[in-house]
Amino acid sequence: KILHSLIQLSLGDGNCNDTEKMEEAWHHFSDALSLIHNSTEQLDYPEIEILWLMTKSWNTGIYAYGTGKPQIAMKWSSLSMKFLSQLRDFKQSYEPK
Repeated sequence: KILHSLIQLSLGDGNCNDTEKMEEAWHHFSDALSLIHNSTEQLDYPEIEILWLMTKSWNTGIYAYGTGKPQIAMKWSSLSMKFLSQLRDFKQSYEPK
């Protein structure tokens, strides 16, 4: 919940042009991914929160792409795919059939 709040404060609605705030948010996302990946029991981290992290990072990438920053967009979209790989029940809803 704390990381969720920190990310929300850093990015707001996701339309952030402030490079410093985007870097801060990137570190919070990386921390969350590390916590999820390194937890002994993946079930400890709520799947709905992983889904939120995945969606928020994807949307940040889409916003970056729309503002002419394709390298930043790729970075954020790739991060989103890392969160996708951590999903359990929701995973099949986001993968090709």
